[in-house]
Amino acid sequence: MHLFSLLRPVAVLLVAAGIVTLTTSASAKERQHFSRGTALLDQTGNFVGSGYATHLGRYTEIGHVSISGENPYALDLDGWATYIAANGDEVYANVTGQLNFFTGAIIATVTYDGGSGRFDGASGSAGLLGQLGPDGISVVVVGTIDY
Repeated sequence: MHLFSLLRPVAVLLVAAGIVTLTTSASAKERQHFSRGTALLDQTGNFVGSGYATHLGRYTEIGHVSISGENPYALDLDGWATYIAANGDEVYANVTGQLNFFTGAIIATVTYDGGSGRFDGASGSAGLLGQLGPDGISVVVVGTIDY
């Protein structure tokens, strides 16, 4: 029997393992991201919310935002949020932007910085437009996420 005939099953197994390894490591990619939701903000800057997002489906969120500055037309926002998908996977985000105290308009940037489950190591960024209202904050987020 030839040596090649004996090693053929091993070679096929190694090629198959290489294909699986390449497919798994290349699965992270940049994807378009959109979400719409509402949140309630308390006097200490903590907030809770919920909504719908691509890649998350129905989600809940918790977070904290600090509001500072002296210009009421452009108060600075700096905070974080954890988005929790229905299956428990999480996306972590940092939020920076501005709040117009007189109009209630919010313009911010969301930067994704890791997560859990399929979002482990997630990255990306998005623009956030929000509006303070009597029943809380309404937001729309559009950008990209890489996971």
